[in-house]
Amino acid sequence: MSCPDHSRHGDLLVRGFFCRRRDAIFDIRLQDIDARTCVNKDPQQCLIASENAKKKKCLKKCHEQRRGFVPFVVSVDGMLGPKGINTIKWIAQLISNKWRHPHSSTFGYVKSRMSITVDGATNLCLRGTRMKNHQLDNRRCLWDEEGLCRLHNQHF
Repeated sequence: MSCPDHSRHGDLLVRGFFCRRRDAIFDIRLQDIDARTCVNKDPQQCLIASENAKKKKCLKKCHEQRRGFVPFVVSVDGMLGPKGINTIKWIAQLISNKWRHPHSSTFGYVKSRMSITVDGATNLCLRGTRMKNHQLDNRRCLWDEEGLCRLHNQHF
């Protein structure tokens, strides 16, 4: 997504995520907490530092456009930053209300799905895709509401 001055400040725009008629911008970062810059630091502090760097860079621009901003930082090992955990909790709350399931079990479900997604993303970064580029456009979305309900009913 680009803003009027053509500077990049987000990876994902979600309409009505936190409240109706308000956009939320998600800036996603995979953080290697085993990197040289983080080796002597607490892993959670590295994630918080990444979130703060993202906020410093993008928060003002998003607020000028009257949009919410969420720095979603996750380590390559699947550890979530504080804002990421809050986002997962919010998604779990919305899903538990819709499916009429306890928040705790829905939170576990959403967190496990996120861990699988992070694992797939880091694996894809290392080895690349096995699909040819012309086949990527024809793939059906796996995260539609029907697919989520089907997965949900299998796990509960």
